[in-house]
Amino acid sequence: VSQSRYRATKYLATNEASYKKNGIMVLGGSHTWGAGVENEETYPAVLEKVTKENVYNLGQVSFGLDQIVIALLNKIDAFRPKNVLIELHPWVIHRILRTLAGIECSLSFW
Repeated sequence: VSQSRYRATKYLATNEASYKKNGIMVLGGSHTWGAGVENEETYPAVLEKVTKENVYNLGQVSFGLDQIVIALLNKIDAFRPKNVLIELHPWVIHRILRTLAGIECSLSFW
């Protein structure tokens, strides 16, 4: 597993202008980044294989919704994606409520 500005090694480049445009930009936390799996096993890599589109994995370990939005705003002009996919699950919502809004809540999973 590699870690760099963008997780998947196939997307490493010296400047963002060299990235192909109109792909799918994927943002999220460790599920998107691919914790515990190889690059080609991440869901963005599988999405690329299924859709035949360029998929850019901008996932980072422990990213919350606030950080995802900041990354989106900072990178959307460089990538000019056709589509954006954002990882969203209860922990992401819980973190933003607890951290920014000061709301104490507990998560329950069944």
